[in-house]
Amino acid sequence: MQDQSNQGQRVVDTGVYGVVRHPFYTGLLAFFVGLVLWLGSYPAAIACGSLAFILVVRIAIEERYLRRNLDGYKSYRTRVRWKILPYIY
Repeated sequence: MQDQSNQGQRVVDTGVYGVVRHPFYTGLLAFFVGLVLWLGSYPAAIACGSLAFILVVRIAIEERYLRRNLDGYKSYRTRVRWKILPYIY
């Protein structure tokens, strides 16, 4: 795989990226919760819980890749501690 810096990519740490490292996934998780509440069923809760678990696994894979291939990501991780939910995860 290519080094991300060779593609002109850089770490962004302003705006929502200064609060959580994966704000898109934060929104996706909020969507899952809203969907469960809207549908109001146990099967929806199980399905969305499964999707949330898959999301956590994907974040772990992404984090490992970014640490290895994106200059400045290691220091960004020390400045922005939370992955998707401030003070929780």
